Formats: sequence, C-alpha cells, structure tokens
Amino acid sequence: MSPVVWQITALSLFGLGMLCLGYKAIRRSPRLRHEVHAGLCPGRRRPWVLCLDPRWWFLVRRGCGYDLTGIAPGESGVVRCPECGTAVETRRVVRTLARWRPAWLGVFLMLGAAGAGLGPPITSGEWVEMVPTRALVAAESARWAQPGPLKEELERRVWRGSVRAHEAEALVRALAPDLADDEVMWNADRALDLIEQLGRDGVPALEPLLDSEDDQQRRLAAHLLRMGEAEPTPEMFTLALSALDSKTGRRYGFWSAREYLRDHAHEALPWIGWGLDDPDQRRAFECASIVADFKVEPLYERAIPVLIRSLADNDLSWDASGAQWDLRRLGRPSVKALEHALASDDWQQRRLATGALWSLVEGGEAGVTERLLVATIDQLRGRPRDATYRWGYSGSAALKLIDHAEQAAPLLAQALRSDSPRQRVLAAGVVGFAGLDSLAPEAIPILIPHLRDNEIPGDAKWALAALARLGPASVPALLEYTDDEDEQLAACAAYLVAVAWGEQPEEPGITDITHRPEDLAPGRINLYWLHHLDGAG
Repeated sequence: MSPVVWQITALSLFGLGMLCLGYKAIRRSPRLRHEVHAGLCPGRRRPWVLCLDPRWWFLVRRGCGYDLTGIAPGESGVVRCPECGTAVETRRVVRTLARWRPAWLGVFLMLGAAGAGLGPPITSGEWVEMVPTRALVAAESARWAQPGPLKEELERRVWRGSVRAHEAEALVRALAPDLADDEVMWNADRALDLIEQLGRDGVPALEPLLDSEDDQQRRLAAHLLRMGEAEPTPEMFTLALSALDSKTGRRYGFWSAREYLRDHAHEALPWIGWGLDDPDQRRAFECASIVADFKVEPLYERAIPVLIRSLADNDLSWDASGAQWDLRRLGRPSVKALEHALASDDWQQRRLATGALWSLVEGGEAGVTERLLVATIDQLRGRPRDATYRWGYSGSAALKLIDHAEQAAPLLAQALRSDSPRQRVLAAGVVGFAGLDSLAPEAIPILIPHLRDNEIPGDAKWALAALARLGPASVPALLEYTDDEDEQLAACAAYLVAVAWGEQPEEPGITDITHRPEDLAPGRINLYWLHHLDGAG
C-alpha cells in the first residue's frame, strides 16, 4: 500500500479508539454513577481458557445480575446470592452487565493505529535502520548464506564508521568463521573488507586466529593484522614469509606480507635469509628482491643467483622483468653472474641478461665484452616463436650495436651471412648507420630489396635511413633500381642517389608504415620502425 493509505488507516483507527476511550470515561463520570447499580451478582466464574477467545477481550461475561443491595455480608465478607447461590465477595460485585468493554476495544484500536503508522517504514525497509547494532551483529553471527537487509544495514554502518569499539570486536568474532576455507563463495572477501574498515578496534578478536588450524583463516588474520600496523614479532615474520609462496599466488595477503617484510627488512633479515634458500620459487624471488631494494650486502651472494634464475622462462608471472630490474639496481656485484647467464640455453634468460648488462654499461658499471656482443648479435634474430616472453629485443639490440660497430665488425660480418632474414637486415642497418665502409658492399644488397612496397611494416624506412648514411658508396647499386617496376623502390633509389650527389629532392612516400606515419628524416633512428620488422625473420 502507498504511504497515504497507511496514514488514512492509522488516523481512522486512532479516531475510533479515542471514541471508545471517551465513552468509557463518560460512563465512569461521578454524575452517572447513581444511575448504575453498584451491587450486582457477577455469577459463577468462567474457565480461564475462555480468555484465549478474542471475543472475551471486548465482551463482558454475562453474570447473574441479581441485585445484592441490602444483603448483609457474613463474617468473611461474602454474600450468598439468593438467585444463583454463588458466594460473592463484596469486592467482586459488579456495577453493570454491559456486554462489551469499550476501554479494551479502545486500547486495541490505538495499538492498531500505531501499527498502521509503522506500515510505510516496514514495507519500504526503513525499519532496518531502527535495529540496534548489537542485534545486527547477532544476525551476522547466524552466517546466512544470502545477504539480507540486516546484513546490508550492518555493512552500511561499518563503512560509515558508526560501529563502536566493543561492537566492532563482537562483529570481528562473528566474521571470523567466514575467513576460513569453506564452500560459501566470496564470504571471505566480504569479511576481509569489513574487518579492514573496522581497523584497530577488531585486533583483539583477530589475534587468537593466528593459531587457527585452517590455513586460509590463519593467513587472512595475519594479513589483517599487518594492515592494522601490527607490531613486528617473530610470529608475524614467519606468517608473512609463509604467505609468499607459489601455491596461493598473489592472494591471501600476498601483497601485505611483501610490504610488511619490506617495511621491516632489517629486523626480518633472518627470515629473508631463510626465504632465499626456500625451494619455492616465488618466496625465494621476493626475498631476493627485498635484498636488492635495500642493498643488504651480506645477502648478495645468495640473492643474485636467485634473481638470475628468475630471468628464465618459468611458471611465475612477472618475476623475470622484476629480476632484471633488481639486478640492474645491484649494479657491479651482479655483472659476473649476468655475463655467465649470456651463455644460458634459455632464450628469455639470455635476452634479459643482455638488456641488464647494456644498462650497466651505460651506467659505467660494466664494460662491453665480446661475450656481450655475441649475445647482442644473436638477439638480432628476434623472439623465437615458442617463447612465452612478450617482448623481443632485436630492435634495441641493433641500436646498442651502432655505437660499438667497430668492435663488433667481425660479428656483424657473420650476421650479414646469417640464415635469418631478420638478423641480416638489422645487421646491414647497423653497418649503414655506423658507416662501416668495410662491410658496406655486403650490407647494401641486403638493404635495397627492403625499399620495396611489401608486407613488412617498417623495413623500408630502416633501409632508407641506413642507405642514406652510407652515402656515395650505395650509388652504383642504387642506379640499377631507379627504373624498377616497384614504384616505391624506384622512388627511394632515385631519392638516395640525389641525396648522395648533394641535391635536396622531395622525400619519397613510403606506404608500409600502417600504424602511425612518421615524417621521413634520413639518418634518424626510430625504435618504432624496428618493432615492426617481425616479417623479416
């Protein structure tokens, strides 16, 4: 019903109730008492079970009605009715034999009016806001499978911060069973959110859960205590270390455990050392990462092999990129181990170790060795098809080699004769950008075919810029292609010949850059081109 109907009903019942009570008050008026007999026999008592019949609530029981006025009571104050023979105490004589009780009816009508007044909040659910928090906590203890209005109201009060400290502790005890590993979907996540919102008020109820037999409940309790900035204790360090495993992944308090050990790295050194020797890859990697972050030199010798191992292709997600970054932060102490990883059978490990070493070379913490150049030349082949690592390294490797082309000249000569088309064109580009005249005769025939309008995005720009760097050395070979059937090749050949002769011709249009066209600038190196040379090998 609409609120208007509820209000009309409530007012009607209230008005009828007032009429009944008013009638009762008038009848009890002293002016009317002389008109009513005050000594009538009530008759025999009725059985008490008749009180269960609602009719007797409003109708006066029918008594004898004999007028006992003038009959003297006995010594015990009892009058014997000559009509029905009932022994009546003088205090039980009645004034009237009216068949209904207006007072009782008025009371019930007033109660009905009050109930009708509560109709709108009951039907709209507003009554839930009137329920005390203690009652809501008791409802939460029932652990209903499906959320109801009481639980929703409790959650609203928690998020509003209107739950008091003693109520919060009771609520945490009610939510504690939901933290365990059970068959109810998402109840642990809901309990986590609520307890986290309660903050430190629920800590006393969480501490006993650290000794729980349920692994999930114990982990989540430790996570909540860490979120509440619990004091560092050996027990908390042990639980934090146990949360960094591969089995549960990055759930059940993984991140809070990781940050907790980082925040107390120097206090937790023994536990971090134990983690480095743990057979679980995730736990060992996270501990090694902490060592790298906080420069814990006594643990370098144990942490670096763990990070090198994490560079390889394994079942852990994102550990390889993190390990490469950590090894770069360690700097010079990690150089020897990285150089050893360049000879690994795992392509991903070789690729990331090569990238890390080049970063250290740029920072002045490592030198360019032959082993590094060999690994970099090998990276020109690109990412193997069966590799799970997303990013290749051939484009970046080519750019690194340009500044060290003289030192890598013998290796580049071998790459120009490689069975990999990708490696050949990238090596030829390095020769062109570095201006290695000794290898130009071999590089130019490799670059010129890539000026064609083909299905390899980016190769024409790479070849054009490299040939422009070679200058007059490429002119004899280019003259043969100025009238080629491929319009793009012919235009590029004519453009390069004119540039080599000192002219300033109009730049040719290259249509193989399909993702984002770039303004052609001979001699400019754009890493974006190299990322789109996948079709070359």
